[in-house]
Amino acid sequence: VLENLLLNHVLAARVDESILRALGKNYTETMAVGPVANKKLTLFFDATESKIVLNGISDITEADIRATNGIIHVVDAVIDFPTLATFVKSNDGFSKLTQALTTATPATDFMATLSGSAQYTLFAPADVAFDALLDTNPDWTTVDDIEEGLLTSVLQHHVVSGIIRSSDINDDDTATTLEGDLITFSTANGGIDITDGEGNDGITVVVADLQAINGVLHAIDEVLIPDTTN
Repeated sequence: VLENLLLNHVLAARVDESILRALGKNYTETMAVGPVANKKLTLFFDATESKIVLNGISDITEADIRATNGIIHVVDAVIDFPTLATFVKSNDGFSKLTQALTTATPATDFMATLSGSAQYTLFAPADVAFDALLDTNPDWTTVDDIEEGLLTSVLQHHVVSGIIRSSDINDDDTATTLEGDLITFSTANGGIDITDGEGNDGITVVVADLQAINGVLHAIDEVLIPDTTN
């Protein structure tokens, strides 16, 4: 475990501060082993502020200590293995999803589920996806305005038990969500599109295979809606 934790601090490339700054907010792959064979854990970094923050928990306090075989950045906290909750909370592009999973659904501890040892696949709507959803109802100004029972079902419709990476998905495959309804995948156009439980299609996976220690996250551009008639 300690060896893998140390590898979670290592990238298989020489990446100096200027590269991180140029990329801004992005993901990279560490040398730590994930729960899927031959797949490494993902690291999220935010280099848009004065400090560069890794996985939302560790700041680079001294950058670009050069060695003959690489480069060192000093950090102020151990970078623990990321969970699905880590990737949601650390990226402010998922701020509305974080709100939906916490303050908007207080009766369900979604973050505990996404931080636990059970393995899941999370199809995570970016903020633009929630903005589009809020625009569909004049009574909804923020995520907190959505009725909690409905929002809980919607969020459960984004989670599948087990790890499904993009390479596991074939055209017309289906998966049963924690909400109970199926989602259907299409790979006909070279990417991955999803049809949700209500029949809305063309929902696109825009970033795939962000590997956490307890699952995998795929960012999507629309909110998945379950079959509300059942």
